[in-house]
Amino acid sequence: MYWEDREVVNHYFTRLVKDAHGIAYEKRYLKDDPEEILKQNELFKNLPHEELQYLVNRFRAERYSDNYDVIKQGDIGDKFYVVKTGTVDVIHNDSVQGEKVLATLKRGDYFGEIALLKDVPRTATVRSSLPVTLLSLSKSDFNHLVKKYFSLIKNIHKGIGARKERIDIISVIPLFAEFSYQQLALISLRMKEAEFDKGACIVSQGEVGDKFYIIQEGEVDVAVQDETGEIKNISTLHDGDYFGEIALILKVARTASVTARKKTKVFQLEKDDFDEMIKKHLFANKNLEQVATRRLYNVNKQKT
Repeated sequence: MYWEDREVVNHYFTRLVKDAHGIAYEKRYLKDDPEEILKQNELFKNLPHEELQYLVNRFRAERYSDNYDVIKQGDIGDKFYVVKTGTVDVIHNDSVQGEKVLATLKRGDYFGEIALLKDVPRTATVRSSLPVTLLSLSKSDFNHLVKKYFSLIKNIHKGIGARKERIDIISVIPLFAEFSYQQLALISLRMKEAEFDKGACIVSQGEVGDKFYIIQEGEVDVAVQDETGEIKNISTLHDGDYFGEIALILKVARTASVTARKKTKVFQLEKDDFDEMIKKHLFANKNLEQVATRRLYNVNKQKT
C-alpha cells in the first residue's frame, strides 16, 4: 500500500482501535513517515514546516524489485528521487572499462537532481541492489518548487556549492587520484563536516576508531605516548591531509592522538561508508594500506 493510501487508512480506521496510537504504533508510523526522511536530507532539513508539508504532498512512492534500472545513463532526466528503503547502486558505463559501480545509496540519500537543474542527460545508471521504495518528484513539480520556494533554491545552491568545495579538496589528495569526478561527487555525499577549537582533541590514542578525517581548513598535531608516558609529536598535518585510516584499515585501536593546533574544520567519513569505499575501489585500498602501514611503522618507532 502506498504511503499516501496508508495515511488515509491510519486516519480513518486505526484511530478507532484501542491503543492504536500507542508507543509501538507511533514509532512504526514515524519510521515510515516521508516527512521524517526528508528532514534527514541535507537538501530539505532546513525548510519551514509549511514548505516541507507541501513538498511531502508532491512526492510519490515508487517500488522496484532488485536489479531494476531506475534511471539509465544517457536518458533525459524527468524525476528526482530520495531513497526510502533498500539500496541502489550508481553505475557508470564506458567503452573501455564497461560497467563500474561508483557508489551505493541508502535510506535518505538522493539522486537525479543535477539532470533536472542543468537539463543534461543522466550521467550514470541507478540500479536497485535490493528491493527498494523510492520517493520521487516529477520534473514539473521540481521546477515549480525551485521557482516558487526561494529557501529551497538557497538550499540547493548551498548543497551544490558545498559538494563542489568538498570535491575540489579531495580531488587533489593523492589517495583519490584515480577516482572519476562522479566517484568523488558520490563520496562527498557521505562526508559530514565538523569543527574543532584550538587545543581540542579530535582523536585519542587507544580508543576505538570509527571515523576517517580529511582536513578542510586548519592544522592538527599528531602525537604518541611512549611506554614511559612521554608524549612525542610525530607530525603536523595541514589542509588536504587526512588521518584516522590506520585504525580502520588495520583494525587496531587508535595509534596516536590528534589535536587541533588552531581552529580546524574537517570532513568526516563514518566507518561503514569508509569500508564501502575501500571495498568498491581497489586502488584506494592498496594506496591506503601502504600509507597506513608506513604511518604505523613511524608511530612504533616513536614509542620505543
